[in-house]
Amino acid sequence: VNDSRSYSVTFPGDVPLGAIRSTVKASTDLAIGEIGGPCNGFEISGTVYVDADSNGVRDGADEPGIVSVTVTAVDAGGALLAATSDADGHYAFVRLPGTYTIRIDASTLADDFNENLAENFDASGPTSTQVTVGPASQGNDFGFVPQTGALAADIQEGLILTDGEPPKFWVKHLRAAIAGRDMKKLEFNAGDLDGFLTEIQTLFLPVPFQFTPGNEKEEALAILQSKSKEDLDRLLKQLLAAEFNEVSNKGLIGEGELQSVMISWGESVYFANAGQTFAVGPKDGTGVLRAGGTISVKEAQVFFGALNNDSTSGGGSGGGGG
Repeated sequence: VNDSRSYSVTFPGDVPLGAIRSTVKASTDLAIGEIGGPCNGFEISGTVYVDADSNGVRDGADEPGIVSVTVTAVDAGGALLAATSDADGHYAFVRLPGTYTIRIDASTLADDFNENLAENFDASGPTSTQVTVGPASQGNDFGFVPQTGALAADIQEGLILTDGEPPKFWVKHLRAAIAGRDMKKLEFNAGDLDGFLTEIQTLFLPVPFQFTPGNEKEEALAILQSKSKEDLDRLLKQLLAAEFNEVSNKGLIGEGELQSVMISWGESVYFANAGQTFAVGPKDGTGVLRAGGTISVKEAQVFFGALNNDSTSGGGSGGGGG
C-alpha cells in the first residue's frame, strides 16, 4: 500500500554544513533521503570594516574589520537571523534559496558594538542591502567612518574618560630599560616593554610598527622622542603611544572596543598617507589620496593626543592619566 509518513529528526549539538543524508526504517520499510534547511543552504557573507578613505569600498586588508557587530538577515516572511562579526569583521549566514534583507541595526538586544557604532561612526554606504541566494552571495560589506572630531572633543570635555599615558611616559620607561637602570620606581619593567612591543607589532595592519629584532626599544624610542613638526611624524608618535596604552590596558576607560577600532583606523590613516597604496581606492598615480578621499592626518593626531592625555599635541583631555 502506498502511503505517506512524516518524520522529524533531532541532531544533538551543531550540524556541519552540507547535505545530511538520513535513513528511516519502520517495520520492513526503509526510506533514505536528504534533510534540507540550513545544512543544505547557501552562504551570505561580508565584512563590517573601518572605511579609512570614506569611499564606500573596502580596500582589502588595508582597512581592518570591526569585531562584535550584529548583522541581521530578514527573510520574506519577516523572520530574523543574527550573526556577529569576528575579529576580522567577517560575518556569514547559511540560508535556503530566496531573497533576504541584510542589515546593521543601530540598536540590538545583544551585547555588541552596534550602539557604539551608531553613536560614534558614520556609515560610508547603506546599512541595509537586499540579496538573493542560490548561489551564494559574498562581499556584502558595510563600511563605517569614525566621527573623530566629536570623539576627541568628548575626551577633552571629560565625557569619555581616559587614563592613557603621553609619549613622554613611555620615553622615560624605554630610556631606563635601554640603559639597564633600576625600574622599580616605574610602572613597568624592561620585560613588560619587550612584551608590549611584541604585541604592538601584531596589532591590525603589518605597518607602521615593525621593529628590527634586538633593536625594538631603540627604534620605538626614536619615534616617541621625535621633535619633527611634520603632521605624519607627529601622528606616528601619538599612534605608538596609543598602542602602548592599548597593550598595557590603559586608554579609554570602559571603551576598550572603541579604542581598538580607533587604533586600527589610525594605522589605516598612516598607511594611506605614508605613500602606501590601498588595493582599491581614490588614488592618483603617486599613491596619494585624491580629493574626495582625503584622510586628515592632523585630525587623527589630535584624536590620539587626546586619548594619550598629551596636551602638547593639541589633543590633551580632561580625563585621568599621569
